[in-house]
Amino acid sequence: MITSVNSKAYRLQDFFERTYIINLPERADRRLEVADELDSIDMPLEKGKVEIFSAIRPEDSLAFPSIGVLGCFLSHLAVLKQANQEGLSNVLIIEDDIAFSKNLKKSEPYLVNLLSQQDWSIVHLGFFPYQGYSYDDYYGEDLEGLSEDQPIILKQCALPPAGSHFYGVKGESLAPLIQFLETFLERRQREPFTTTEGHLVLDGAYYDTVLHLFRNQTPGVTSLITCPNLGGQRSSRSDITPSRLDKLPIPASLVSAFRKVKRRFSNI
Repeated sequence: MITSVNSKAYRLQDFFERTYIINLPERADRRLEVADELDSIDMPLEKGKVEIFSAIRPEDSLAFPSIGVLGCFLSHLAVLKQANQEGLSNVLIIEDDIAFSKNLKKSEPYLVNLLSQQDWSIVHLGFFPYQGYSYDDYYGEDLEGLSEDQPIILKQCALPPAGSHFYGVKGESLAPLIQFLETFLERRQREPFTTTEGHLVLDGAYYDTVLHLFRNQTPGVTSLITCPNLGGQRSSRSDITPSRLDKLPIPASLVSAFRKVKRRFSNI
């Protein structure tokens, strides 16, 4: 039971020993926007607690679908390696296009309480349904059971969560996860291949897919999702899959302004 929801002990930045925000050095636009997002949940950038981590942009895509997809994989792997080298008890990883849910602030103390009590290896605080699925497939009737006294739950899910924009990893899971990722990376750099799971065909080029495979193929790993979802992604130019809007012959500043207006009138 939570006795004081305003206590620092129930803030994400105090529960997680370190929070890293992955950002390409040349994407100053996203750096400014993610700083605003962090301020909106009272989690300002702070050296040694909430830090920017310089993302990796490789020169070649090798056997990956694109340079952006490989860069995403390498960047997350580098974050995990740094967290492991520093011996962190846990780490929260955020991508710079995060859009925090309006439910996050009121759910935060309850979420931290659950994370303190439940067994977990990886927790997805924000995700998207995998292609062909909806949030109903992940949550079932769980949303109907939420209340003011219990605005959030953590649950296991057999389906793969899409997205790697807002998740946490326990310290004891870092080394085995790194080893799993490096094994996948070594093979995927040489040749494309997929993994079949039921009727799903999973491509290990995508980092979020490999997180799911790690959970399913590693004994003792517990992966949880939050119900409800606490983070989406802002509409902004993607370094992995540029949209048609980004390909139009108009200034990037106008595209950015349009997206800001669009986000303002959208519900997260």
